[in-house]
Amino acid sequence: MQQAYAGDPDPHDTLFLRKTGHCARCLDQARGLLLFLPIVPFEGAAVRRAAALTRECLAGATTPPGITMNVLDSDALDHVVTLGFPPENPTAVRDAHRTLDRLHEAFAREGFTVYRTDIDHPTTPTAPKPEALLRGRLEGALDPHGVLAPGRH
Repeated sequence: MQQAYAGDPDPHDTLFLRKTGHCARCLDQARGLLLFLPIVPFEGAAVRRAAALTRECLAGATTPPGITMNVLDSDALDHVVTLGFPPENPTAVRDAHRTLDRLHEAFAREGFTVYRTDIDHPTTPTAPKPEALLRGRLEGALDPHGVLAPGRH
């Protein structure tokens, strides 16, 4: 097991099998999985708020989630919420997707950025569109003091 955490390849995927209960090739048929992946500031108040938001959004969920917070650096945490569900159960599928929607909405309201989005949540409801983000970054890089035609672009 320690070799897998150290990066040594395991042709039998023992760690994956233990964690998911299924082989990698059969996971899609055996278990549905949704991921929610926001970045949270590495500050006590932000971490507590993210944990509270997660608990609130998971209230009433029919399948227990997996929750992990990983330290990325001195400024940020990678917050990982996995929502597993039996794909043959329409109620569980609906519930998992609704839970994911609640997570996206709640974290967006708090200003926490999702670093990997999915097809149903390409951007959060309150987040600027990608072209606005790019325009803002370009303006900041090319005109950091806002002296060239302010507000025009």
